[in-house]
Amino acid sequence: MSVGTDANGDDKADGPVTTSQVPLERSASVGVTFAPRQTMVLDFELAQPSLAVERRADLGVGVDDVRLNGRQLSVTVHSLGALATPAGRLEVRDLSGRVLTQVPIPPLPAPLDLRPKIAELRVTLPAGFAMHGSRVVVGLPGDAPEVTRLNNEVVLP
Repeated sequence: MSVGTDANGDDKADGPVTTSQVPLERSASVGVTFAPRQTMVLDFELAQPSLAVERRADLGVGVDDVRLNGRQLSVTVHSLGALATPAGRLEVRDLSGRVLTQVPIPPLPAPLDLRPKIAELRVTLPAGFAMHGSRVVVGLPGDAPEVTRLNNEVVLP
């Protein structure tokens, strides 16, 4: 992504241009800061093609999938994509983003028969765990592309 200002109205950046790499995928956002009283030009160029969305695996977890009983956290993880998921990981992170504990997610088949494909996981939280603002995060190995990452995280109340 290249960002610059257009001073003469030709839809091309005239001044300094800032370039950065941003992953583009379904439902992902790109943070942009607009300069006041200036026309900004944003140019996107595909650096490397990715796997088509309809050919991706997808892990998901929602707020109703996370249950706490004492120091035991039970989490239901869903396979939601068009492909089976490889073994993944579930992490519990504190308010600062530090990983407190993690457990493997087993491979899950794709829900091609429209029936839920889930894994029930249990995590023992460390003593003194501060739940408020902590997060449960699921992901594929190497942060592989998914259908969406919007369903990969639940913030605990």
